[in-house]
Amino acid sequence: MKFSLALVFCLVAAVSAKVIYVSSRDELLSVVKSANSGDKIILKPGQYRGIHLENFKKGLTISGAGSKDVDVFTFEIYGGQVTIEDFYFEDTDVSISLLGTSGVTVRRCTFTNIERNAIVVASSTNVVITDNRFKYDALKASVCVLVKEDSASSVKITGNTFIDYKTALVLHPETGVFEVSNNIFKASHSSTAIHTAGKDVKIAGNQCEMKSSSKITDQYYYGFVYQHKGKVVMGPSNIVFLSTENNNTYAAYASEIPRSTFQLCKSNRISVSGNAKVSNGVKVDPSC
Repeated sequence: MKFSLALVFCLVAAVSAKVIYVSSRDELLSVVKSANSGDKIILKPGQYRGIHLENFKKGLTISGAGSKDVDVFTFEIYGGQVTIEDFYFEDTDVSISLLGTSGVTVRRCTFTNIERNAIVVASSTNVVITDNRFKYDALKASVCVLVKEDSASSVKITGNTFIDYKTALVLHPETGVFEVSNNIFKASHSSTAIHTAGKDVKIAGNQCEMKSSSKITDQYYYGFVYQHKGKVVMGPSNIVFLSTENNNTYAAYASEIPRSTFQLCKSNRISVSGNAKVSNGVKVDPSC
């Protein structure tokens, strides 16, 4: 009987979820307030310049349906919980801002030539950023994903592709808990894939390739991971190739704090050439 009732409840929930199409910004804001948890709102092609979501029903999905003709420009989301999926963002300043949210997912979006930050996370927890593509202009790009230092955060970044970034991820909060897994980082210039200060950072299964023949001499670009504070566990199974002809010596893994807080598992595969080196201030922990 219990199983039958549970099945009935699941079927009712599935039936009650709706797909709703909207064709204007005002219509979207109206529907967001009236839709029910589980509903999916799909934006038709058109201009939706600047979407501010606050006091909306939780558990919604908002989709651009994978169309480049859906021009959102930017999302500002307060309060959470929502899934943003299948949007194209190009030539914006900041594409998505998560401000005081909990339970937000950003997936299958494409970010191209963003001026500053594709995604900004502030005062937010249980954020998932997955299966997105970030393609930057290295000369003007700042950070793909910026987690601000104003509060504790819990963020999972997985299955994304980052290309020609200056810094792909900045994970500022010292109390932050982060998972960075199964991402691809590729840059044709001196760069940093991950800059972190979190108290509990797990970085595993990523691929990072940086080839640089430029004469950039900025010593603050370290390759794959630069640890400012916190605790990092590197591995298992990161694959890193780092090559640079710059005068400065770059490290795939670098830390400026006590070595015991940075664990570099032996299962990582690391290849370096030119003036690049494997690590600076990093302890190899064979137990992982």
